[in-house]
Amino acid sequence: MFIPEQILKNAVTAIPSPTDLAVVFCGREQLVHNSALPTFADLPSLGIGRTFLAGTLSDGRRIFGLEQNALPDEFEKMASRAIMATADADMQYGIARAREMAIWRSRHRLCGACGASLRASDTDLAFVCPVCGAQYYPQIAPAIIVAITKDDGKSILLAHNRRFGAVYSL
Repeated sequence: MFIPEQILKNAVTAIPSPTDLAVVFCGREQLVHNSALPTFADLPSLGIGRTFLAGTLSDGRRIFGLEQNALPDEFEKMASRAIMATADADMQYGIARAREMAIWRSRHRLCGACGASLRASDTDLAFVCPVCGAQYYPQIAPAIIVAITKDDGKSILLAHNRRFGAVYSL
Protein backbone atom coordinates (compact mmCIF):
# COMPACT_ATOMS: atom_id res chain seq x y z
CA MET A 1 0.00 0.00 0.00
CA PHE A 2 1.29 3.45 -0.95
CA ILE A 3 2.18 5.66 2.03
CA PRO A 4 1.71 9.40 1.36
CA GLU A 5 4.56 11.68 2.38
CA GLN A 6 2.88 13.61 5.20
CA ILE A 7 2.83 10.58 7.48
CA LEU A 8 6.44 9.60 6.78
CA LYS A 9 9.17 10.66 9.18
CA ASN A 10 11.64 13.14 7.70
CA ALA A 11 9.51 13.62 4.57
CA VAL A 12 10.33 17.32 4.36
CA THR A 13 14.09 16.81 4.42
CA ALA A 14 14.27 13.53 2.47
CA ILE A 15 17.08 13.28 -0.07
CA PRO A 16 16.61 10.95 -3.05
CA SER A 17 18.85 7.92 -3.42
CA PRO A 18 19.88 6.56 -6.85
CA THR A 19 17.24 3.78 -6.68
CA ASP A 20 14.32 6.09 -5.83
CA LEU A 21 11.80 6.76 -8.59
CA ALA A 22 11.37 10.22 -10.10
CA VAL A 23 8.08 11.54 -11.43
CA VAL A 24 9.48 14.27 -13.66
CA PHE A 25 6.92 16.74 -14.96
CA CYS A 26 7.53 18.66 -18.14
CA GLY A 27 4.37 20.71 -18.60
CA ARG A 28 1.35 18.38 -18.62
CA GLU A 29 3.43 15.36 -19.51
CA GLN A 30 5.95 13.21 -17.69
CA LEU A 31 9.42 12.21 -18.72
CA VAL A 32 10.10 8.51 -19.10
CA HIS A 33 13.33 6.62 -19.59
CA ASN A 34 13.13 3.39 -21.58
CA SER A 35 9.31 3.55 -21.29
CA ALA A 36 9.38 3.56 -17.48
CA LEU A 37 9.64 6.06 -14.65
CA PRO A 38 13.30 7.02 -14.29
CA THR A 39 15.29 6.44 -11.14
CA PHE A 40 17.55 9.19 -9.80
CA ALA A 41 20.50 7.21 -11.19
CA ASP A 42 19.04 7.95 -14.67
CA LEU A 43 18.83 11.71 -14.05
CA PRO A 44 22.35 13.20 -13.83
CA SER A 45 21.98 15.05 -17.13
CA LEU A 46 18.89 16.90 -15.90
CA GLY A 47 20.68 19.04 -13.34
CA ILE A 48 18.18 18.17 -10.62
CA GLY A 49 16.71 21.13 -8.75
CA ARG A 50 13.98 21.12 -6.10
CA THR A 51 12.54 17.70 -5.41
CA PHE A 52 9.77 16.65 -3.07
CA LEU A 53 8.92 13.29 -1.57
CA ALA A 54 5.47 12.10 -2.69
CA GLY A 55 5.51 8.84 -0.72
CA THR A 56 6.69 5.26 -0.50
CA LEU A 57 5.49 2.27 -2.51
CA SER A 58 4.63 -1.04 -0.86
CA ASP A 59 7.94 -2.52 -2.08
CA GLY A 60 9.88 0.20 -0.20
CA ARG A 61 10.84 2.35 -3.18
CA ARG A 62 10.22 6.05 -2.67
CA ILE A 63 8.65 8.33 -5.26
CA PHE A 64 9.91 11.89 -5.58
CA GLY A 65 8.45 14.55 -7.82
CA LEU A 66 10.29 17.30 -9.65
CA GLU A 67 9.60 19.79 -12.40
CA GLN A 68 11.82 20.09 -15.45
CA ASN A 69 11.68 22.54 -18.36
CA ALA A 70 14.27 21.02 -20.71
CA LEU A 71 14.04 17.60 -22.33
CA PRO A 72 17.36 15.70 -22.61
CA ASP A 73 17.87 13.40 -25.60
CA GLU A 74 17.72 10.15 -23.61
CA PHE A 75 14.23 10.95 -22.26
CA GLU A 76 10.86 11.05 -23.95
CA LYS A 77 7.59 12.69 -22.95
CA MET A 78 4.54 10.57 -22.22
CA ALA A 79 1.03 11.60 -21.21
CA SER A 80 0.28 10.92 -17.55
CA ARG A 81 -2.84 8.97 -18.53
CA ALA A 82 -0.78 6.61 -20.69
CA ILE A 83 1.60 5.92 -17.82
CA MET A 84 -1.28 5.41 -15.39
CA ALA A 85 -2.99 2.96 -17.76
CA THR A 86 -0.09 0.51 -17.50
CA ALA A 87 0.80 1.00 -13.82
CA ASP A 88 -0.48 -1.05 -10.89
CA ALA A 89 -2.72 0.58 -8.24
CA ASP A 90 0.19 1.28 -5.89
CA MET A 91 2.17 3.08 -8.59
CA GLN A 92 -0.94 4.93 -9.81
CA TYR A 93 -1.49 6.36 -6.33
CA GLY A 94 2.14 7.44 -6.11
CA ILE A 95 2.14 9.12 -9.52
CA ALA A 96 -1.19 10.85 -8.83
CA ARG A 97 0.07 12.07 -5.46
CA ALA A 98 3.26 13.44 -7.01
CA ARG A 99 1.25 15.18 -9.73
CA GLU A 100 -1.12 16.83 -7.24
CA MET A 101 1.81 17.96 -5.11
CA ALA A 102 3.57 19.43 -8.17
CA ILE A 103 0.44 21.37 -9.14
CA TRP A 104 0.05 22.67 -5.57
CA ARG A 105 3.71 23.70 -5.44
CA SER A 106 3.53 25.51 -8.80
CA ARG A 107 0.40 27.48 -7.82
CA HIS A 108 1.59 28.63 -4.40
CA ARG A 109 4.61 30.84 -4.91
CA LEU A 110 3.46 34.11 -3.31
CA CYS A 111 1.76 34.85 0.01
CA GLY A 112 -1.92 35.68 -0.36
CA ALA A 113 -1.76 38.01 2.66
CA CYS A 114 1.29 40.19 1.95
CA GLY A 115 2.62 39.14 -1.49
CA ALA A 116 6.06 37.98 -0.34
CA SER A 117 7.69 34.88 -1.88
CA LEU A 118 6.88 31.69 0.02
CA ARG A 119 9.44 29.14 1.18
CA ALA A 120 8.98 25.48 1.98
CA SER A 121 8.54 24.68 5.67
CA ASP A 122 11.41 22.84 7.34
CA THR A 123 9.07 20.86 9.58
CA ASP A 124 5.77 20.39 7.77
CA LEU A 125 4.18 19.81 4.38
CA ALA A 126 3.46 23.50 3.88
CA PHE A 127 4.72 26.78 2.50
CA VAL A 128 5.49 29.56 4.96
CA CYS A 129 5.66 33.30 4.40
CA PRO A 130 8.91 34.65 5.87
CA VAL A 131 7.37 38.14 6.24
CA CYS A 132 3.98 37.61 7.90
CA GLY A 133 4.22 33.94 8.95
CA ALA A 134 1.16 32.73 7.01
CA GLN A 135 1.17 28.99 6.31
CA TYR A 136 -0.27 27.32 3.21
CA TYR A 137 -1.11 23.61 3.17
CA PRO A 138 -2.26 21.44 0.25
CA GLN A 139 -6.02 21.39 -0.17
CA ILE A 140 -7.76 18.12 0.53
CA ALA A 141 -10.48 17.39 -2.01
CA PRO A 142 -12.44 14.29 -1.05
CA ALA A 143 -14.41 12.65 -3.83
CA ILE A 144 -16.67 9.69 -4.43
CA ILE A 145 -17.15 7.39 -7.36
CA VAL A 146 -20.58 6.13 -8.26
CA ALA A 147 -21.16 3.05 -10.40
CA ILE A 148 -24.28 2.95 -12.56
CA THR A 149 -25.19 -0.69 -13.13
CA LYS A 150 -27.98 -2.71 -14.71
CA ASP A 151 -28.89 -6.36 -14.99
CA ASP A 152 -28.14 -7.02 -11.31
CA GLY A 153 -24.64 -5.58 -11.53
CA LYS A 154 -23.58 -7.49 -14.64
CA SER A 155 -23.17 -4.31 -16.73
CA ILE A 156 -21.70 -0.94 -15.79
CA LEU A 157 -21.92 2.41 -17.56
CA LEU A 158 -18.49 3.71 -18.60
CA ALA A 159 -17.47 7.00 -20.23
CA HIS A 160 -15.00 7.11 -23.09
CA ASN A 161 -13.13 9.98 -24.73
CA ARG A 162 -11.58 9.27 -28.14
CA ARG A 163 -8.47 11.30 -27.26
CA PHE A 164 -7.53 8.89 -24.46
CA GLY A 165 -7.39 5.72 -26.56
CA ALA A 166 -8.46 2.58 -24.72
CA VAL A 167 -9.04 4.33 -21.38
CA TYR A 168 -12.55 4.28 -19.93
CA SER A 169 -13.85 5.90 -16.74
CA LEU A 170 -16.88 5.83 -14.47
